[in-house]
Amino acid sequence: MSNLVTNKIKESVVEVLGLRDLGQLRDRFEGQAYLDQQIFKLHSYNASLNYLGLPTPEISKEYIENFKPIIKRKNDMLVVVPFKFETLPKMKIMDYKQPRIFVLCSSERNYNIIGIASVEVLNDKSNYINLDSKGKIGDFIGFNKTILQEINV
Repeated sequence: MSNLVTNKIKESVVEVLGLRDLGQLRDRFEGQAYLDQQIFKLHSYNASLNYLGLPTPEISKEYIENFKPIIKRKNDMLVVVPFKFETLPKMKIMDYKQPRIFVLCSSERNYNIIGIASVEVLNDKSNYINLDSKGKIGDFIGFNKTILQEINV
């Protein structure tokens, strides 16, 4: 992802938090954690848009405040699920209604589309491991059942 986009995210996060500058943000642990999370989410979202051939949005304070990781398509919506290198995406075990696009963040600037999981794949409990004690949250492992080519954008 480009430095320009990252810098725009940083500027907008400073505005969202009502801070003077990036230095003031970095003085606060929770401010830096919030910034890191926003960069992670927004770069993952933009990587998904780029993969699908869709335009990326203009980053602003309002955009960050109202951000939802949802890509609206002709017939449905696609939810972006980012996860970091050497981890698996932790997900609720539930009745999914929308497909998910999985984005791997392998470094601060490298985001890779792993695949798009259909509702059927997401709702198949055999695609999860390491379930919590209630069986409600698990690590998604059904990547071999995802697709990489998407036609209906």
